[in-house]
Amino acid sequence: MRLALAWVWLIVGGYALAQEVILNADGPVRVPLTIPENTRVTITALGFDEVDTVLTLVNDAQQVVAYSDDRMVNGELVRDAQLVHDQPGEYVLLVDSFNGVSVGRVELAIDQALRPTLRLGDELTLTLEQLRPLRLRLLLEESSVVRFTAVSADRRADLIAWVKLDDEIVQRADDWPRRDEPQMLFNVDAVWDLPPGEYDLWISNWLWRSSEVRVTLQAAE
Repeated sequence: MRLALAWVWLIVGGYALAQEVILNADGPVRVPLTIPENTRVTITALGFDEVDTVLTLVNDAQQVVAYSDDRMVNGELVRDAQLVHDQPGEYVLLVDSFNGVSVGRVELAIDQALRPTLRLGDELTLTLEQLRPLRLRLLLEESSVVRFTAVSADRRADLIAWVKLDDEIVQRADDWPRRDEPQMLFNVDAVWDLPPGEYDLWISNWLWRSSEVRVTLQAAE
């Protein structure tokens, strides 16, 4: 039978949690997880005893919504799985080894942070992680024609952004060369006409590179 140490419900709400589980080649360890509204959760599985970890996140409909195996950190392959999820709900986290038969200790580090919110007049500096789009809350209190910009600190980054309402894309912007601002070649500069409401704003990188990104939202002139 699969054992787990320090077994707790992982109710994420304003703090980081740590939990140790033991893999014994008898199927994945199942860890219940609750994600509140407007919360971004990062889960890292640190394998000891040369365990190559994998993480799978399953929703209450038994659908796989996130999966992680190896990852790149500063150009090097790291075998400690890490996944990020920000959709509220009840989940089960499955912790296992890559080959399904390795035994040993795995420490789960669960960190949460409120999802960044962008309002008219804001300027935010955020980290766009490798292979993961960045999701923000876009909050407009009144109907607005706004100018949105996203500028990467990495000149090789190739940014794209889109706005979703009720899972439907309502605005989208890609990079576009501008003769008056050649530095915007691989960044985003867009004017959007949006009614009041709360939207999901996504930012990604065509090349899936990690970089620091500065985003602004201003009234369009």
